[in-house]
Amino acid sequence: EWKGLEPPFPLIFDSTGRTHRAYGVEAYPTTLLVNPDGKLVGRITPEEFRELLLKDSDRLSRPD
Repeated sequence: EWKGLEPPFPLIFDSTGRTHRAYGVEAYPTTLLVNPDGKLVGRITPEEFRELLLKDSDRLSRPD
């Protein structure tokens, strides 16, 4: 469950490591966007996510 709800997307927990090797996961957690054909179409690492949040927090905290 995701905050008491079913997430609107599938989650993969791979104890074998096969999936993370196939998609080149090097850090945990890593968010991957995979299309219905199994093709990787996007990824973001924790460091990239943090950078985006910090950059946007400055923009969002400024009055218009």
